[in-house]
Amino acid sequence: MSATKWASLSTNETFQKEYFMLHAIGLPVLGQRIAAVDRMILDLVKQRQILSHHVGLIKRAKIPPDKIYNKDRELSRIASCREIAEEVGLDADFAQGLLYSIIGESCKLQMMELQNGCEVPCDVSDEEWRKKLKQNLLILTESVADKYDAQYHNGFSALGLYREYEGVVLSEVIGTLPSHGVALDIGCATGVKTFELAQSFELAVGYDISPSMLGVACKKALSLGTENVEFSLLDLETGGLNFKNESVSFVLMNLGTASDVPNIEQVIAEVQRVLVHGGKFLFSFYNSNALMYKWSFLPWGGSLAAEMNHEINCLDVCIGKEVFPVYAHAYSTEEVHQLFSGNFRIEKTLTFPTVSPILPDSLLRDEKARGALLSIDNGLAVTRDMGAYIIAVGEKH
Repeated sequence: MSATKWASLSTNETFQKEYFMLHAIGLPVLGQRIAAVDRMILDLVKQRQILSHHVGLIKRAKIPPDKIYNKDRELSRIASCREIAEEVGLDADFAQGLLYSIIGESCKLQMMELQNGCEVPCDVSDEEWRKKLKQNLLILTESVADKYDAQYHNGFSALGLYREYEGVVLSEVIGTLPSHGVALDIGCATGVKTFELAQSFELAVGYDISPSMLGVACKKALSLGTENVEFSLLDLETGGLNFKNESVSFVLMNLGTASDVPNIEQVIAEVQRVLVHGGKFLFSFYNSNALMYKWSFLPWGGSLAAEMNHEINCLDVCIGKEVFPVYAHAYSTEEVHQLFSGNFRIEKTLTFPTVSPILPDSLLRDEKARGALLSIDNGLAVTRDMGAYIIAVGEKH
């Protein structure tokens, strides 16, 4: 048999094997897979546009401003794109056209921002930066207050997993308390957890720095007719807890809130003052040793709504298309233990979730995948300290 006929036969056999395999899979499944890849492509393009936006800010801040379009740089990117296309088996001309379209869209967005006269901040001092982060927090909470309960973790599957996990831990802690008098929810937002605490305590009090969030919480209290719930505006940097010594049974700072306060040591001292002996707390911090921070950069969007930005030492909170940098300080589990040394006994520290935050959110929408990842992260919560959040549970001696 000639080489030509042999190659033809081999190609035909390969085609038949591939056809039978794909026929077994079926067009509907292949269509679903194409849709998943399409979603991933668009998520990646979005991340590239965000990075281009950041580049544009830096360009405009320079004096004189840099050019928006740098021909030599973009040609270099396109040349690299052609090389990568050949490596992965794509048509180089097609890849070049695709990247050129993306570059064109990025330049258009940068020019629109320039045309709209968006201000670029000058260099600021540490104190001014801290004030800006605090202002961002108030702007953020005002913009999301009305939709916080229903939409905050939409599109952020790992955040949803964390809230469920934290809720289970919270229920377990409440069940071990010797008394159920007063519970404090510090950083209560719209009072989601405050209302849950009200079901187990004689009185639940929610504190928050945001008037907008508290406005929503108070409206819910009136609507529900809940009589054993109170809400109070409080800036923890300037004020303390308005309760007598040893008058509180439980204190909660959930969803990373304990990392959001610059003077957390003073807050812990206040908690120590108001807690009864045997009273307990659950504090949640951002974990500086989280697996997700082992990468300096992930090219896809994460599945948490808030992530530490270690380059500029703040927390990036994603709401829709906007990212709000706000103050936060990440801790290690060892540092958390040190914070509570003295008049407290730490019962346990857990970190969660570990694996799911590093995956694109689109991969966590499959129920089987979510279940498998949840099992993995549940196991790692106790055996490792690389989860995105640290949950510290303890009691006052």
